Amino acid sequence: MYFDEVKKNFGFGCMRLPMMENGTDVDIAETTKMVDLFLEQGFNYFDTAHGYLGEKSELALKECLTSRHKEGGNLVNLPDDAKKILDDLHGGSTASYAVRFAASFEGIRMVLSGMSNLEQMNDNLSYMKDFKPLDEREMAAVKAVADVFHDWNADYYYNQVHTVHNGKAPACIRCGKCEKVCPQHLKIRELLKEVPKEFEK
Repeated sequence: MYFDEVKKNFGFGCMRLPMMENGTDVDIAETTKMVDLFLEQGFNYFDTAHGYLGEKSELALKECLTSRHKEGGNLVNLPDDAKKILDDLHGGSTASYAVRFAASFEGIRMVLSGMSNLEQMNDNLSYMKDFKPLDEREMAAVKAVADVFHDWNADYYYNQVHTVHNGKAPACIRCGKCEKVCPQHLKIRELLKEVPKEFEK
């Protein structure tokens, strides 16, 4: 469902608000500045939920909006070779290409971005206020980055996370127990045959 009252195509995701030094409390002062800037630029969609930030996101947003009323007023941590592709465009931040990529597709009404500080809010607003879809050169660069990032990210998780204690795909004894309990009814034994082709080249 989409409401006519929602303005523009960029939303403030409130799962990653700026936090105080204790790491548990939301920095209300900094968040208020971000909320004010977001609204002043003509955006008005906030995404929050009870479970965000240990149940503090909704309360923090309420306080910031209430305060404003009374007063009147890591995608980016790319491998070096992937980062260079975007740097060579001499355009915006790495985050800007990701958000604009998502917003460039037909039928996309809203793109959410979790922002942890005022710098991130300013960066996002700088290119979403007068949004322009990625041009052909930018789109090609983003796809090239996706290829690089996929290889780097997938290799890391396969070799350093998922298989460290459980063994790699060829170690499967094909007993079928996993398939019996799989809620998606996947043919896991057959799928595991393909894994080495992708991750153990």
